[in-house]
Amino acid sequence: MDKLKKQHDYDRNFTRLMGEVFPDTHPPIYDNSKVMDAAIESLKLHFEGDDTIEWWIYETNFGKKDMYILYHGKKLYFRTSGSLYDYLSGVLVDEMRLQGLIDKIKAGGKPTLTGFVLTSEIVEELTPYIQDKDFLKSLISRVPKK
Repeated sequence: MDKLKKQHDYDRNFTRLMGEVFPDTHPPIYDNSKVMDAAIESLKLHFEGDDTIEWWIYETNFGKKDMYILYHGKKLYFRTSGSLYDYLSGVLVDEMRLQGLIDKIKAGGKPTLTGFVLTSEIVEELTPYIQDKDFLKSLISRVPKK
């Protein structure tokens, strides 16, 4: 993404400069859109056709505009290509799901944590909120042994 942004910025700057050199005519420009489109389509294929990539590039201007998507009622901003990648790869979604489960435990719930591995720091943070010793043991069992 960062290289696509660099090329996009280069193309825009080139067009601007050519307009300054040839002010009273249509400046000579080259069309790089097919290469950009191919790179974007390749990325979309990798992420199962997710249109968020195009939205991030064209609507938010590579994260510069203060725009977001709503995901389960939460605003997600992608100000960097890394944050976009975290969303597309599922890392961000998993973090949000885990945080939601942690919040439920703190509110007295006992949600299932199927599919999640916990850290000892998370279990330590949750321990004061848990009255059920069996539930606490199940959380401790989710911490990998070193």
